[in-house]
Amino acid sequence: MAYALTILVVTVFFIVYMILKKNPKEVYFPVLTNAEYEEKSKLLVFDYQSPDKGSEIEDKKYKRRIKWLLFKLKNKKYKGIFSTFCEDRQIVDKICKIDFGALCDNPSVNGKPRAVELARFCLASTGWIFVEDRFKTLANEHNRLKTLTFAEITTMKEAFLYIILEKIYFVLENLNTVAKAMNLAKKYVKDNGMAFDNKKYKSFSKSKLFLELCMIEANYQKKDKECLDGVIDGLYMTYSRLCDSAESVLNFDFSRYYTPLEIYDKFDCFENATENQKFGFLSLASSLSEKENLDEFMYAIRVEK
Repeated sequence: MAYALTILVVTVFFIVYMILKKNPKEVYFPVLTNAEYEEKSKLLVFDYQSPDKGSEIEDKKYKRRIKWLLFKLKNKKYKGIFSTFCEDRQIVDKICKIDFGALCDNPSVNGKPRAVELARFCLASTGWIFVEDRFKTLANEHNRLKTLTFAEITTMKEAFLYIILEKIYFVLENLNTVAKAMNLAKKYVKDNGMAFDNKKYKSFSKSKLFLELCMIEANYQKKDKECLDGVIDGLYMTYSRLCDSAESVLNFDFSRYYTPLEIYDKFDCFENATENQKFGFLSLASSLSEKENLDEFMYAIRVEK
């Protein structure tokens, strides 16, 4: 009896938690020129110099939702409008298999891993295109004030891929909004417009997209679907950029921006060590520098002496 009651309480608590928990909201960032990016990088890095410990990420939620939306949008009733998104999903499936848990052990800002926030700024500044020079600018500026930690560098790939995962989630949610508008347009046409006083219809009454969808559902011959095509093309451009950026990130070596390697690579014993041995040594050195509250590059200099 007590066991059943415990299960009931936990279940109720979980349901209430899921209802009250707010969904992530999309934040829009401007594309920056190189000069603007350099200036904002300095401000951002300066603000991030006193990180906290412990953070949360939404990777499991994003993965579940992305898989569901890709399945849903394949439905024939959407007349193939979303087919390109559903077909170009190899890289998305690959990202959904990645374990992002290690990011939560990194230094954090505003409850998020600092590496994730740096990756977000870097990618958003170019319109979601991974550009090495942008990361180089950001990493060099951060290392100038304080060295990016070994944990951050080793999980920087995951940080960028997490931001790509998050943005793909928002792209598909926007497509889902279009799909909902299509369903509503279908019902509206079926009702011959008689239900126009319905609050749902009224909220869309001034939407060019909704009116265009109504025309499509009513089989009007309209050569130019400017509004719908504009929305879909814009989302697909972002989606394509994200997929291309994911490929670039997967093949990128972030370790070259870990400045203590400039010191350790001078030692033959380190240079000739195996990758596992190097990783073990760098992890230990990072832990010891944190214990002594010493910058990791400065710790490497002390080791050299």
